[in-house]
Amino acid sequence: ILLIILLGGVLIWRSASWFWSMSRGQYIYFISVALIWAAIIEYKGVFLFGQWKYSELMPTVFGIGLSPLLQLMVTGLSALWLMDFLGYGRCFEAS
Repeated sequence: ILLIILLGGVLIWRSASWFWSMSRGQYIYFISVALIWAAIIEYKGVFLFGQWKYSELMPTVFGIGLSPLLQLMVTGLSALWLMDFLGYGRCFEAS
């Protein structure tokens, strides 16, 4: 999650605090990168290295488990929302 935030801020928006007031495009960026990152991790773990496998009850998308795909996106967005809710974004504002 931190890597997604840093890559977006440093490479794309050139700001260390872009995630405090995210636009629709930045939300789409975050969700897209989280889904792609999760798919890569799952693909490597299941198909390349055989580190784990799914139960036949696991819903899959293109052979990759649905819940692992959604987990990184949901926890990442929850972390951003929680930071904003607790007011940590206020430390970047001028007093």
